[in-house]
Amino acid sequence: MASNKYFYQVLGVQSNANQDEIKQAFHKLAHKYHPDTSTEPNAEQKFQDINEAYTALRNKKPVNKKRSKLPIIAAAIVGITSLVAIISFFYQNSFNTQEIQTGILNHNSEAIHSLENANINFAKKVISGTGVKVALIDFYLKNPPLWKKLDSYHNSIRTNILKDDQVYRRLRDHYYHQIDNEIKEDKFKKAMPLLGEIKKAYPKKSELFHKYQQIQEKKQQRLAAMTQKYMDCLYKTWVPLLERTHCMVDARDTIKTVGIEHDLPIDANLPAMYAKEVRLALKDQNYDHADDILLDWEKLLPANSGQRDVLKDLLYLRRERENIVVDLSGNDKMQVAKRLHQLSADPVLQQQILEIAKVKNNILKYQFNDLLTIIASNYGEMSPNNESKLREILEIPEEVEDEDKTIVANTPIAIPIPIQTTATEEVKTNNKTDTLLTECQQLYNKNYLTRGKNTALSCYRKVLKIEPNNNQALDGLNNIENKYYVWADSNLRKNKFGRVKFYIQALQKFNSNSSRLTGLKEKLNAAQRQTVAEANQATKVKEAAKLARLKVSKEKAVKEREARLKADKERAAKRRSARYKVAKAKVAKERAAKRKTANAKAAKERAAKRKVARAKAAQERAAKRKLARAKAANERKAAKRKAARAKAAQERAAKRKVARAKAAQERAAKRKVARAKAANERRAAKRKAARAKAAQERRAKRKADRRAKAAKASAARRKAARAKAIKERAAARRKAKRKRKAAKKKAAKRKNAKRKRGASCSRLVRQMSTGIKPLTSKQRAYFRRRCR
Repeated sequence: MASNKYFYQVLGVQSNANQDEIKQAFHKLAHKYHPDTSTEPNAEQKFQDINEAYTALRNKKPVNKKRSKLPIIAAAIVGITSLVAIISFFYQNSFNTQEIQTGILNHNSEAIHSLENANINFAKKVISGTGVKVALIDFYLKNPPLWKKLDSYHNSIRTNILKDDQVYRRLRDHYYHQIDNEIKEDKFKKAMPLLGEIKKAYPKKSELFHKYQQIQEKKQQRLAAMTQKYMDCLYKTWVPLLERTHCMVDARDTIKTVGIEHDLPIDANLPAMYAKEVRLALKDQNYDHADDILLDWEKLLPANSGQRDVLKDLLYLRRERENIVVDLSGNDKMQVAKRLHQLSADPVLQQQILEIAKVKNNILKYQFNDLLTIIASNYGEMSPNNESKLREILEIPEEVEDEDKTIVANTPIAIPIPIQTTATEEVKTNNKTDTLLTECQQLYNKNYLTRGKNTALSCYRKVLKIEPNNNQALDGLNNIENKYYVWADSNLRKNKFGRVKFYIQALQKFNSNSSRLTGLKEKLNAAQRQTVAEANQATKVKEAAKLARLKVSKEKAVKEREARLKADKERAAKRRSARYKVAKAKVAKERAAKRKTANAKAAKERAAKRKVARAKAAQERAAKRKLARAKAANERKAAKRKAARAKAAQERAAKRKVARAKAAQERAAKRKVARAKAANERRAAKRKAARAKAAQERRAKRKADRRAKAAKASAARRKAARAKAIKERAAARRKAKRKRKAAKKKAAKRKNAKRKRGASCSRLVRQMSTGIKPLTSKQRAYFRRRCR
C-alpha cells in the first residue's frame, strides 16, 4: 500500500496541508484529468491515482514536523477533535448540500464532480433539490458523454434522475432536435442510433415508438424518391454519358447516406458505352476527356475490368508519345526494346511513330533479332502477328538484311549458266518450265531461299519434278548451298555465332551430306573457344585493374581517416585539459564556500537543538500528566459506548429479520396484483382499441356528411351573395344617378338665385362708385355679408 507521502505528492500539496487545501487541489486535478473531458495522455490512470490519494487523505489531520515527535499530545487531541466533529456534523452536512445544489444549478464543474464522488445518501439529498436534476442533465448534454457519466452513478441515483418528468422532456427535446437535423441531411443511419439511446433509457414510452415509426416511414419515402431518381438517370439514354453517370452517382450517394439493404441495378451496356467514349476521345486526342471518363467509369463501376485497364494503358501510351519518340531515337538499346514492346499494345500509335524517319533509321541501326531477344528475355515472347507487323512497318525481310552483299572473294560460287539449247530441245522445252525458272531466279535474288511458303528451294524442286535433269534448276540448288555457306562464313568472321548456327542448320537440312558442314562446325567451335578465352582474359584484366584501383583508394581513405582521427584526438585533449582546469578552480571555490556555510549552520543548529531539547522536556512532562487523565476518561466512555453498540446491533438485527419477512410478503402480493393488473390492462386495451376504431369510423362518416352539407350550404351562400351583390350594385347606381340629378338641380337653383340677386361684389362696387343707381336693401345686405 502506498504511503501518505506518495499521496501528498500525487495531489501536489505539502505534508502539513489542511483539508481545504487538499480538497481544492483534488477538485483542480480531477477537473483537469477527468477521462470524459481531458485530452492528457494516461488521463484515466491519473484520475484513479488522484481519487485514491484524496480518499486516503480526506480525513487525515495535517502533520506538523516540529510536533511529529509528540505522539502523546496528538493522541490527546483526537478525543477533542472527535467531539467537535460530532457536534458540527449536521450543520456541515446541510451546508455542503446547499452549496453543491447551488453549484449544480450554476453548472459548476467542481460541484458536479463532488456529487459524482459522494456516497448514496448524500447524493440523494443533493438531487432532491428543485431543478437540480434538470441542471445536471443540461450540464452533461453540454459536456458529453451523457450516458457514460450517468452510468457512473449508483443504479438508484440514476433511476431517480431519469424518473423525473422534466428530465425526460429535456432529453426528448434534445434528441428530437438532433434527429430532425440528421433527417434533414438524409442521415437516417445516424438518426436511428440517436433514438435508440433514449429508447434504451425509456423503453416503455409509446411516443418514442411512434417517433421510430415516423422515421422509418420518412426513410422509406426518401428511399423511394431517390431510387426513382436513380432509375430515371439510368434510363436517360438520350443525354450525354457523363451527365447521365454523374446524375446516377449523386442519387447513389444519397441512397447510401439514407441507408439501403440491397444493391442498385447497373446497366449492362454502360461498360461498352464508356469504352466507345474513351476510344473516340483518344481518336480526337482529347486525353483529359478520356481521363475524366475513365475516372467516372471506375467511380460508378468499381469492380475490376480488363477492358478498362487496356484503355488506361492506351491513354498512358498516347500521352507518352513524345517521350517514346525520344527513346526510340536514342542510343539506349534496352530502352528501344522496351518501347517497341509497349507499342505492340497500340497498333495505331505504333504505325504513326515507326513511320517517323529518324525513329525508323535509328531502329535499323540495331540487329532486329537482338531486339527481339531482349524483349523476350525481359517482357516475354512477342506474338508472331506482332513480329510480322513490326517487320512490315520497318520493311525488314524475314532473312537478315544485306547478308548477300558480303561475299568472300576466294569462295567458289556457282554462277547460273545460260542454257544452250538446240532447236530440238527448244521445241521440247515447256513454257511452264521457263516461267518457273524465271520465278525461281527472282526468289533467289530476293533471298527468299528456304524460309516461307514460296521459296527458291521449293521452286527449283518443282522444276526438277517436271524435268529431273534440268541443269539450270540443279545449278540453282547449288547456288543456294553456296550462298548459305558464304553467309555462315561471313558471320563467323564477325563472331555472330547465333546466325552461324542458324545457317549450319539450314545447310544440314538442305544437304546433310555436304562436305562444307564439317569444316564450318570445326571453325565455329574453334572461334567460340577463342572468343570465350579472350572474354575471360579481358575480364581478368579488368578485375585486376579494378582491384588495384580499389586497393589504392582504400589505402588513401585509411590514411585520411587516421589523420582526421589524430587531429580530432588532439583537439579533444586540449579542450578537456582546459575544461579540467576551469572545473578544478570552480570546485575549490565551492568547497571553501560550503565549509564556511556548514560551520555557521552547524553552530546555529547546535544552539537551536539545545533550546528545543529544554522546551521539549518541559512539554513532555506536562503532556504525560494530561494524557494520563484523558486516557482514564476515554476508557470509561469507550466501555459505555461498546455496551450501547452491542445492544443496538442486536435490535437492528431483529428489525432487519422482521423487515425482510414483511418485504417478501409484500413483493409476493405485489407480483400477484401486478399480474392481475396486466391481464386487465391487456383486456381493456383490446376493448379500447375496438371502441377507438369504431369511433374513428363514425367520426369519419360524420365528417364526410358534414363536408357534403357544408359544400351545399357554401354553394347556396355564394349564389345568394352574388344575387345580393348584383342588387346592391344596381341600387348604388340608381342612388348615384339620383344624387347627380339633385346636385345639378341645386347648382342650377343657386345660379338662378344669384342671377336674380345680381349679387356680384365687383358689380356692386361699380354701381356704388358711379352713383347712377342706388343699391337695394338686398344688395346692401349681400354687400355687408360677402364683400367686406
